[in-house]
This record gives sequence, C-alpha cells and structure tokens, in this order.
Amino acid sequence: MERAQDIGKKGKGTLKFEDNIKVIGSGTEFTKQLKPRDSIKFIITPDDIQVADQIVDQVISDTEIHLKNPGAKIYDPNKEYSYKCLPKLDQSHVF
Repeated sequence: MERAQDIGKKGKGTLKFEDNIKVIGSGTEFTKQLKPRDSIKFIITPDDIQVADQIVDQVISDTEIHLKNPGAKIYDPNKEYSYKCLPKLDQSHVF
C-alpha cells in the first residue's frame, strides 16, 4: 500500500503562519505543489514547537494557502518553517 509520506516531496521556499488557518509562503509555488485535501508536514528541529501535519483547504496563490479548520493550534508566528508536500491518496481500491 502506498503512503503519502513515502511519496511526499520537499516544498519550495518557507512557510510562516499568519494565524491558525492562513499560511504565507516565501519563495513558494503552492499552485504547482499543492491542491485542496493534500497535507503539509512541517520540518522542525528538536527545539521547535511540534506542529501537527495540516490539511490544505484552499490554495489561494503561489504564496498563500488556507488550512482546513481548525488549522494549526500550536505554532510559532515568528518562525519560518520548511515543509514537505504530502498528496491526498485515494486508498478506496485497497479496502
């Protein structure tokens, strides 16, 4: 069975939280790398606040996405995060 984390790709640029739903990118290409229902895995160091994987609700532009409500609950608004794009996989044929 194929898993999203196995085929995910490192995202271009960095992300910064504007709030718990709106994410702003720097040097990003969201319209090419993400679509609604895909997930984002934040790449963090051991000293960082742990941010859970997030589901993309809307791709607004190459530099703005909105996360599925309620979005990230714990994040550092002053930190820029590297990230990995995890595609939404259709596993219905497996079950």
